[in-house]
Amino acid sequence: NRILAPMASIPPIPPPPNKASVLYDNCQGLFKQLAREWSHDCHMERQKVHEPILTQLRLRVPISLRVLVPGAGLGRLAYEIGQAGYECEGTFHLW
Repeated sequence: NRILAPMASIPPIPPPPNKASVLYDNCQGLFKQLAREWSHDCHMERQKVHEPILTQLRLRVPISLRVLVPGAGLGRLAYEIGQAGYECEGTFHLW
């Protein structure tokens, strides 16, 4: 004897997103990330995040070692590490 929930209590399955809205969301996310990583307007935000990393790197890692930045996004942190004199490679993987 199983008691089934009434159909009214089961939420409807949302329709799959159309390709245009997915493409729009991806483009919107790309432009936000581009602004965050490369625009002058986001310099202070980047500095808050990148400067502690660069400081610790300079203190702990000899300049002769290569640096890997996994999840590098659009590559700004890898660029900053390269500008600090390290040989650096940034990677990014889309699932």
